[in-house]
Amino acid sequence: MQRNKGQFTSSKSNNEDSTSIVSSWGLDQSWGADGNGPQIQEIDYTGVPVADTGVPAAAAATPVRCTHLRFVSSTQTMGHDAERRSPVREYDLSSLTFLRCSGAPLGEDVAHKFREKFPNVQIVNGYGLTETGGVVASLKGPNEIKRFDSVGRLSEFMEAKIVDPITAEPLLPGQKGELWLRGPAIMKGYVGDDKATAEILDSEGWLKTGDLCYFDSQAFLFIVDRLKELIKYKAYQVPPAELEHLLQTNPEIIDAAVIPYPDEETGQVPMAFVVRKTGSQITEVQVPPYKRIRRVAFVNSIPKSSAGKILRKQLVDHALSATLFN
Repeated sequence: MQRNKGQFTSSKSNNEDSTSIVSSWGLDQSWGADGNGPQIQEIDYTGVPVADTGVPAAAAATPVRCTHLRFVSSTQTMGHDAERRSPVREYDLSSLTFLRCSGAPLGEDVAHKFREKFPNVQIVNGYGLTETGGVVASLKGPNEIKRFDSVGRLSEFMEAKIVDPITAEPLLPGQKGELWLRGPAIMKGYVGDDKATAEILDSEGWLKTGDLCYFDSQAFLFIVDRLKELIKYKAYQVPPAELEHLLQTNPEIIDAAVIPYPDEETGQVPMAFVVRKTGSQITEVQVPPYKRIRRVAFVNSIPKSSAGKILRKQLVDHALSATLFN
């Protein structure tokens, strides 16, 4: 199997360190751990509702005291979870020095608050897909890792371009479009599924990620959202992740997810599912109308995959059911 060279060389771990696998994404990160020698600590994080009672983040922190964990390959969800939930603070995290986040855009506000609580931990954003054989981009070096808004520059041997999602014409730095990737670590195709392979790989070997992204003038990559999850509000396409980050800046809100809700006049309107902080009395009218959020539902947890990604289809199904607002 072809792996990204940068995945091995960018890690600063050694055989005296312990790293963890807290999600399915962490399995891929174990290649970097194997190449540099740290011990691997597996933590069963699969299938647990991240935004429930704080159990997942607390459970992930439990082994830290006995293993002197230093490196964690995490999802954006766990970074947010650790920053917001009090159970995590009950554990000794003094040995932790490095947190690599992926799975979703990491809000700058969340990153800064995490650093306030854990000042000795370096947060490093990264980006990769199963189809790319590992890390596509990551922040490297002391100057880059301060940039919480970007996932970094491309790994070695990886090519990328931003294209118009409709015409496939290349776009300039600063313009948002679909990220296409090409390189030796890109998969050859899906086994036994030629149709799906043809949809995601073009004749020149470019992988269509389905992610809305852009590069800045310094070649730093920024992830906006999934193209298929954009909310079509009137003539605008609204990224749910942008609204979620704004909602999460409210100290009364532990977690949030935004979905499209059908509307006869505008096509779709943003609807927010909100997890309130314990004891919070925040009401629907007090949730700020960022980007015209028209509906709000308070829930106990946000459904997420083992990789920490929001399961929006489940939320859409709940929103369209008659029981939600009855």
